[in-house]
Amino acid sequence: MTKWNFGNDIVKEEKVITFFKYNPIDVKRTYGVLLIFQNEKQNKLQIHFEIEIICLKKIGRFYIFEINKKQVYVNEKKPNTTIDELVEKCGNVLYPLQIKVNSIGLVTTIINHKAIQNRWVIVQQKIKQAYKGKEVNLLLKNMNATLQDTDKTTLFLQRDWFMSLFFTSIYQNNKKDIKYFPFIPYTSGVAYEIKQIYKNYTHKKGTMIIEQKGECIDTRSESDILQGNLILVNKGEIVKGISDLKYHIHKNSSIVDAIIGSCQIDFPSGKNKKVIIEIYNLKEKTPKTETERNEEQEELEKKIPQPKKQKKKYFSFWKK
Repeated sequence: MTKWNFGNDIVKEEKVITFFKYNPIDVKRTYGVLLIFQNEKQNKLQIHFEIEIICLKKIGRFYIFEINKKQVYVNEKKPNTTIDELVEKCGNVLYPLQIKVNSIGLVTTIINHKAIQNRWVIVQQKIKQAYKGKEVNLLLKNMNATLQDTDKTTLFLQRDWFMSLFFTSIYQNNKKDIKYFPFIPYTSGVAYEIKQIYKNYTHKKGTMIIEQKGECIDTRSESDILQGNLILVNKGEIVKGISDLKYHIHKNSSIVDAIIGSCQIDFPSGKNKKVIIEIYNLKEKTPKTETERNEEQEELEKKIPQPKKQKKKYFSFWKK
């Protein structure tokens, strides 16, 4: 299986504590995202895609971001099974996504939730016309519940690997933090206590590394986590797990440039799940906002030659 590399080679580090201020104004970036999922049987599933991040403006202490997710590839191919195609259609409804982010980089709410709901009405109707079956009905039911209100949709975003890793509180000078990793799809994340260390690269002066090493502190049992229970319901041994992440912030950058590392959870039954993460800023690709894309499309349409109106032909019995 090909290992995708989006650039930015890793170099030696020097332990130098640094402070970084979060200031994403005018940021326009495309990130390459690679996620490799493994289990105890060493089965692998590779997902990669590009995602566009644009900071539109600042309102008070908050930043307004627009996010657009590109084609998702599973094991280097476009989704080709019915259920994968449906999941992709449902997921695409969220984009373009506009969110409000606070001064330490955390998502507080979704700005364009009504637009997402309107898109879903159209997509849902098309899915109902093209697909039938219990799995389809369950997927539509879950999606309707997710998009019911802004809070539920925001919670759904927190269960996305990219969103939970990228929009996180690395920008405050904390030595410890709690993170929730979404190991089980569509359920609440698993809690890890994170120890945070600030370092600098000697090879690239001014480039900062925020190193996060974590340990699972979730008090729920294996069955509770797998079933998505928010609290301990079923008695049993607690799970274990570790995480090791590095956030790269280059010189003169106002936001994270790369995220690399892995997260793992080990269940008492012997099962385990591991996610290998590579996220890099693709410097050669500058995205455009939805408004800019629409304006360009309108200009192109204006330039398309319009067919000349033909004069109406009249037929007369008296015409010789």
